[in-house]
Amino acid sequence: MDTNYNAGPRRLYRDMNNRAIGGVCSGLAAYFGLDTSLVRVAAVVFLLFGAGFLAYLILWIVIPKAFLNPDGSVNHF
Repeated sequence: MDTNYNAGPRRLYRDMNNRAIGGVCSGLAAYFGLDTSLVRVAAVVFLLFGAGFLAYLILWIVIPKAFLNPDGSVNHF
């Protein structure tokens, strides 16, 4: 994954280019510099053993979505 959000101040966005459902896990992975698969596995664990669904739903609503341009800059929508 070559998602680069370091072109300025680090901001949290839903990564719509690498999304599976809403882009929350891929956005969190890009923000923290983690592998997207690890964040998705953690989300499934939280979904099964905690309040993961509610947390995911809140993050989906609160985190703005963004698309990554070919030059690495971010389009905000």
